[in-house]
Amino acid sequence: MTGGVGIERSVCIFMVILAMILTARAAFGDHANSRDADGFLWGTEAAVLISDFSNISHAVELNISAVNDTLRTKYVKLRVSQMKDSGFSPFGLDISGTFFDLDETAKLFRSNGWSMVPMLSRHFGSQITSKDIDSYVDFVDWFISRYKDDANIEYVELQNAPFVSWSGTEAQLLELCNKTYHRIKGGYPDIQVGTPGFEYFRDLPNYANLPAVRQIEYFLDSANGANFDFWAFHGYKTLGPKGEYPPTKSSVHNFYAGIPGISEIQRRLNENGWQDRLILDTEYVYLGKEIAFTEESDRVSAAYMVQDLLLKKTQTLESSGVPVLSGALPLKIRPRGEQHEDAWGSLHSDGSMTLTVKAVGLLWSKLNEYKYSSHISGAFDDEDQVWVEEFSSGNKNLYIFFKPFEYHEGEVLELDSQTQEYDLALGTKPSSAVLTLITGETSNIAPRQNLSLKAENLPKFLEVEFPTESEDLWSGAIDLGYGWKYLDWFGWFRVDEASSWIWHYTHGWVYAYGKSTGDIWFWTSDKNWFWTSDLYYPWIYSFEEGVWAWDVWCE
Repeated sequence: MTGGVGIERSVCIFMVILAMILTARAAFGDHANSRDADGFLWGTEAAVLISDFSNISHAVELNISAVNDTLRTKYVKLRVSQMKDSGFSPFGLDISGTFFDLDETAKLFRSNGWSMVPMLSRHFGSQITSKDIDSYVDFVDWFISRYKDDANIEYVELQNAPFVSWSGTEAQLLELCNKTYHRIKGGYPDIQVGTPGFEYFRDLPNYANLPAVRQIEYFLDSANGANFDFWAFHGYKTLGPKGEYPPTKSSVHNFYAGIPGISEIQRRLNENGWQDRLILDTEYVYLGKEIAFTEESDRVSAAYMVQDLLLKKTQTLESSGVPVLSGALPLKIRPRGEQHEDAWGSLHSDGSMTLTVKAVGLLWSKLNEYKYSSHISGAFDDEDQVWVEEFSSGNKNLYIFFKPFEYHEGEVLELDSQTQEYDLALGTKPSSAVLTLITGETSNIAPRQNLSLKAENLPKFLEVEFPTESEDLWSGAIDLGYGWKYLDWFGWFRVDEASSWIWHYTHGWVYAYGKSTGDIWFWTSDKNWFWTSDLYYPWIYSFEEGVWAWDVWCE
């Protein structure tokens, strides 16, 4: 009786713990995509400033659902600005003039299990003084000390887009950042302090004279002594003299712009001995020629975002093969509108889900399982090559592939409705192959050692599973116990679990090697190597004699 009571009590405790876990997951979401299998950070920006936690608007509820249910990340960027000489207060007006309360907003973050990534800016005047800089440092310190626990702050980004929001010198901007860094690290050493959110995505002939480039050059000059934990930049689409570039096009003039430009930033950091400083893409979204989402513009946006995120995630330094980017916070989870940040919203104007957000969530969910393996095909500035990236997870591989956009100077990007074939050669025949479209539709395709892929601008996901030698060579056999198995085409045999040797009732000791019964190599001390399969046996091919024979082992 005592034992039974103990078991019942243990079961009850287990059920209570399980219920608590499930309740927490239901309340917070599983946040499974916050970091992928490689440790890459995925997050997003969301319009979730509220004034009353007990009375959340329907629009904000839709934003919360997009973060928790579709993107499934805990890292949520929040833009907060301090008016000049306004003091420190949790109350304010957002860019659309709506009242908010940061204390109530922090409750929202805590209830959802999110980690706030605040971008803290200040509206400076035309003349910036030491008092202005000190006031900004005090503001950031006040904000972090007040909300670091309730909003679970791990990363903080400083002044937004200083090439438009900063009227002082580069030296003053660096002074502001260094003072803020030392203040925050002195009080909260675990918080990662970033640079301002630099924006340098324009590819213009006079790029060296652009304020954005002068600012980053000043920060990248080691002699100036910049202090930061991560380099923050806003990786919007590259804009050339006559229009926008696709993700696979490199810049012509400004070598910091575009996806290859991330490698240039990393190279400069390495030259300074700053290899431990991360690079995070903390803001961007694709905006085409139309303000409101149409079905077609949503498809273009989805294709662009997944291509762009895939290339940023897999971008590595040629010299070392080390990834250059540590995380990205794309999209703006808010309804698409016509004014202010609403013009960049990633949801439909009524707050409903777009293909763009779904596609990004799909990409993250795949990368949550698979680690990056290698670049298979594709090159910047080559529209004739299909782009293919390979990821792996145990005995499964994931291939993400797409046809690059066609670039036409002066024109916006469009889907070309064409396919481009690519022959994917696998090392061995998979046991299954599943193709997933960017819309989430899946289909099984015939598993072959060589697969013909049809690439389009909209990326696709191919998942192949390979049989493993241990479970798979004899997976179809009847288990008779004590290591004995039976196959109707091969007979009775016993498997040595510690090796690949088997004892066959007719053949004796035989070394077996293969991935499945459709491709088996055998070796015996007197007959050497033979090949057969469940389709050919008892026909066996002798490699020593170079002939097919009928059940030579039974002669």
